[in-house]
Amino acid sequence: MKISTQKYIFVNSFSFLKRFFLNPSIYGPLTIIPLLLVPVTDISKKGFIISLSLVFIALLSNNLPIIYYLAPLFLLMIFNNQFRKINFSEIVMRTRWFLILCIIYAFIQLIFDFLPHEVKWLNSNLSIVKSGNVFIPERSIRPFSFFASTPEFSLFCCIYLIEFVQKRNYAWTLISVVGLVIAGSRGIILSFILAYIIVYIFNINKTKKIIFYSLLVGIITYTLLIISAPLLYSVSEKYSTSRLLLYGSFYARFEMVIEATQDFNLWNLIYPNAITKLSDGIITFDNLFLTLIFNFGIFGFFIFWKYFDFVIEQKSLFFIAMFIFYGFFADIIYSFYLMYIFSIGIYSKKHL
Repeated sequence: MKISTQKYIFVNSFSFLKRFFLNPSIYGPLTIIPLLLVPVTDISKKGFIISLSLVFIALLSNNLPIIYYLAPLFLLMIFNNQFRKINFSEIVMRTRWFLILCIIYAFIQLIFDFLPHEVKWLNSNLSIVKSGNVFIPERSIRPFSFFASTPEFSLFCCIYLIEFVQKRNYAWTLISVVGLVIAGSRGIILSFILAYIIVYIFNINKTKKIIFYSLLVGIITYTLLIISAPLLYSVSEKYSTSRLLLYGSFYARFEMVIEATQDFNLWNLIYPNAITKLSDGIITFDNLFLTLIFNFGIFGFFIFWKYFDFVIEQKSLFFIAMFIFYGFFADIIYSFYLMYIFSIGIYSKKHL
């Protein structure tokens, strides 16, 4: 367990270390280090078969770029057996003080702004978190603490929040909520709430049912957010300093989806055409489901979800539901750090 705990902290805080090295010749190789910690001797046959199937589909459609971009995901799939050996409750308790440290550093960023080396990182071509997404005029910043971006920080807080809510540890629940609100990823916060309602209030305890109802509720929620655009825009303008109530960025995601599907036809369900979009420089749709269908077609889409069909623990079902809900607002699978945290939430055991 000690090795898992140390790896867990190192991987989640590695983005902070990278910010000190802005020389591309150094920064590039550094980004590979967390990936080198993934391979272990125990290989998941299911993860290997699913990864191989998706790579085969990508090769058939001549979509070589997606293999490169999803290499970290395939690594996590192939070597996911290591996450099954993690005791979820134990790793939360062992690292809860790291959560405190992350929140304190986020407060520093929020109150005193980002440190000089972080501003240089944000303004560089190396950062995935572009300065334009962080510094929005007349809006508060969303600190990302030691993490790659705010979604990773927010999801990290959810690991602790769900554990302490279940244990009715109110002090640590409050601390986790503070961290989640400070991080301020609206997609993660909404996904947490919806997943909690489905799994813990309605007590749906079958993986296929979780996937079905999460997709159904996700589609309804996404549609309501679009229909309610006038109202949400007015609220967003009224509270002009809050990033949590900034609606325009969500609507921009919806417009991206509309643009991406303009050239889509039914044949593309069988033979993906993502390569045409990739050649135009569009590699992300901010929508997991669209990304899967564009890159792997309908067959690859269903193959991907087979990756979750064995999960039985309530905590794991909760994170699958969160994964689905957040998929309406982000690609997820492109982020190694998001998938690493989700893998711990989904595959670790509540009690070994």
